[in-house]
Amino acid sequence: MGYEWQDRYVYYCPKCGDICFTDEELCTICGHVMIESPHEYGLLESEFLTLGTKPPECMRSWDEREQRLYDEVISESDIFDIRLYNRRGAIIEEQQQKFHDMMQGNSYQVECPYCKSNNVRRISGLSKAGAVAFFGIFGLGKASKEWHCNQCDSDF
Repeated sequence: MGYEWQDRYVYYCPKCGDICFTDEELCTICGHVMIESPHEYGLLESEFLTLGTKPPECMRSWDEREQRLYDEVISESDIFDIRLYNRRGAIIEEQQQKFHDMMQGNSYQVECPYCKSNNVRRISGLSKAGAVAFFGIFGLGKASKEWHCNQCDSDF
């Protein structure tokens, strides 16, 4: 038996205004509970997925319904935060950067205390020994550090 398509309405966050198709319980931007959009807005996932093959006016229709949802429902929520709504793009970029940093090999989840980047690597024992051998007593500073930040080039 194959996969049976079940159409879903979009979900929205009443706090930050994010809109998505996943049936996640919590918003990926602010962590608030997601709510299924009212059905009268007709914001169906299957329709959105087929828009790439349709004329641009179909996308405009989708955008208009999405704007109506924002104007009539989301922005009228008692907990709606316009500052959070306006920062959604920056928050998504920050999340993507953290994910990118994590995928660069930082499985320890260590954060640089200076620039807050997660793009760090452990300083090897060989590197520490080499610093002491090459710089003598002046290399002891690096020998006492455990991490190197690839973003701001500092050791900590």
